[in-house]
Amino acid sequence: MAKALLYELGQSISYGRLSLLGKVFWPMLLASSDDQGRGLAELDVLKWRVCPNVDELTTDNLPQVLQEMADQHMIHLYTDSRGRSLYQVIRWWEFQQLAWAQPSRFESPENWSDRIRYQVKGGKQERVNWDGKGGFDDIPTSGLPSPLPSSEEGVQNNLTKPNSTQPNDSPTGDAGASTNGNGPSNFEDWFALVERPPEGSNRTAQLVHMHNALFPGRDPPDFGYVGKTAKTVGGAGRLAALLWQASGARPTGDVMRYCMGIAKGQKGADLRGQNVPELEAFQ
Repeated sequence: MAKALLYELGQSISYGRLSLLGKVFWPMLLASSDDQGRGLAELDVLKWRVCPNVDELTTDNLPQVLQEMADQHMIHLYTDSRGRSLYQVIRWWEFQQLAWAQPSRFESPENWSDRIRYQVKGGKQERVNWDGKGGFDDIPTSGLPSPLPSSEEGVQNNLTKPNSTQPNDSPTGDAGASTNGNGPSNFEDWFALVERPPEGSNRTAQLVHMHNALFPGRDPPDFGYVGKTAKTVGGAGRLAALLWQASGARPTGDVMRYCMGIAKGQKGADLRGQNVPELEAFQ
C-alpha cells in the first residue's frame, strides 16, 4: 500500500526551511514510517532502514537533520516507556488517505490518536477511531514537548542506543510473542512461533501474522496463497526465513512472490550469511 507524501514539497514552507540534507531525508522518512506515521528515531536504525544508500546522511549528522524537522513542527520526537527514541509525523492524518491502516508497533506520543483499520482472520475487520480525525488532540502553535535537547551532546545522548545486529529491527517488545499482538523482535522467536504455533493457531496463520508485522501497511495475504508459497519454497520455516530476509530489502511489490524469487535464486545454496544471521542455528 503506497503512502502519500504529506506535502506538496515545492510549496511547503517548513520543507523549504530545511537544509539540503533535510530535504533529501524527509521524503524517505515519510515512506519508511508505519501506517500511523511513526517509527524508531535511533540513529543506527534510521541510517540502515531509511537512507542506507545515501552516504551524505550519517549517524553523525542525522541528529541535526531530525532537530531541523522538529523545529519546523514536522515531527515530534519522544521517548517511550522502554527508553527508546521515537518520532511521530505531526500532520500525518491531515494528509494521508489510507484505505487500511495497521496498528503501530510503537507507543503513541501523549495526546495522540491513531486511526486503525485492518483485516483479521475470517475476513472480519478491526476498526479503532477510523471515523475520527486522528493525530494530536490539541497542538499549540508553540510550546510543543521539547523533541530533543538543544545541545549537540544532548541530541546524541537522547538518540544514540546500542546498535542492532538484526537485518530488520522490529522492536515490538522483549523476545517472544508480543503481548500487543505485533510479534517477536528477532528471527529465532519468529521461527519458533511459526514452527510451534500456539494452541488454536497454525503455521499459516503465524506466517500471515509475521508478514503483517514485518511489512506494516500491506494488505494481508490470503491464507491459501501463503500456504501455497510455503509449500513452493520448502516449508513454513523456510518461508519464515525468507520473510525475515525480505524485510531488510523492503520490496515494494508482492512479498510472497518476492520470497519465491529469493528461494528460486538460492535453490541449493546455503542461506547462511545471506542477511539472515540468526538462521544458522536452524540449518
